[in-house]
Amino acid sequence: MARLSAHFDSREFACKHCGRLPAGKPPYSLLAALEKARTRHYPKGMVIRSGYRCPTHNAAVGGKKGSRHVAGDAADIAPVMTLKQARDCGFRGIGVDVRGRVVHVDMRPVPAVWRYDENGRTP
Repeated sequence: MARLSAHFDSREFACKHCGRLPAGKPPYSLLAALEKARTRHYPKGMVIRSGYRCPTHNAAVGGKKGSRHVAGDAADIAPVMTLKQARDCGFRGIGVDVRGRVVHVDMRPVPAVWRYDENGRTP
């Protein structure tokens, strides 16, 4: 386990299937935005449910081809942040659940916001 930032370590971001990280660790931009979110909105801690996914794991969980998880610059988080809060923290890709809570954040090149359906899929 290696410390990646003040509040996050490599174990949280490693692929649940193979245990690896992309090129060693998530990009600084993702870690900085997550640190900002953790400090501002999660004073008791923040859960990274899924970070990097190898292509095999991404396919097994129904992830889209070209997923930002496979690129290594995405995280599925505990669903308590609002869209405005996510934008203010600097996330560029933001996935929102049916209740309007942010559950996915990433650092894609072009900003995007989408809503998941009740099964956790994008329509």
